[in-house]
Amino acid sequence: MGSATLSPVPRTVRLTLVREAAGLSRDALAVYAGISPRTVYNIEVRGKQPHRATKRVLALTLGVAVEEIFPTENGGLANETPAEAGRWNRPPRDSAV
Repeated sequence: MGSATLSPVPRTVRLTLVREAAGLSRDALAVYAGISPRTVYNIEVRGKQPHRATKRVLALTLGVAVEEIFPTENGGLANETPAEAGRWNRPPRDSAV
């Protein structure tokens, strides 16, 4: 699925279209992505802007580029703050590293 086919579609609808094309319910996507079903609902229905890590995990789970679901002038990651940029590279808190 190319990003050109999704260009005129609002961001809140893109995730729904890609998710449904993958044959997943909101709950199934949440389980596979390791996020809460409420997060998926808030993005799709309420139009909430997810964090950078959430955008990446959703795109990875659905097998598409971040830009296909969250298009912006910054490659889908425009709402990233400096703190979020560093968070992606840190090990998880429960890590022994």
